[in-house]
Amino acid sequence: MEENKNLNEEMEEVDVIALTTEEGIDEEYEILDTIEVEGKEYYVTLPVEENPEEIELVIFGSDAGAEEGEEDFFIPEDEICEKVYEKFMAAHGDEFDFVD
Repeated sequence: MEENKNLNEEMEEVDVIALTTEEGIDEEYEILDTIEVEGKEYYVTLPVEENPEEIELVIFGSDAGAEEGEEDFFIPEDEICEKVYEKFMAAHGDEFDFVD
């Protein structure tokens, strides 16, 4: 019983964002890190429903929405994604096996 208690205490809290695509499909993404590039913050995420053998990171930016507490998420330009990915690899290279 004590072993289960310690295991639960060691588990990290996972931040997940739920997004609805333009097609109306709900998708969930685990936020792995927030990286700043050119004065803006970007989320490095992992799709919750992803095949564990073929993990693909997804990078989102966000803009404050018209309604309080809402954010509009977008996928940034390739150049920004590359910079975010490079910073993420530098910070987390020992945690993940990156494949180009």
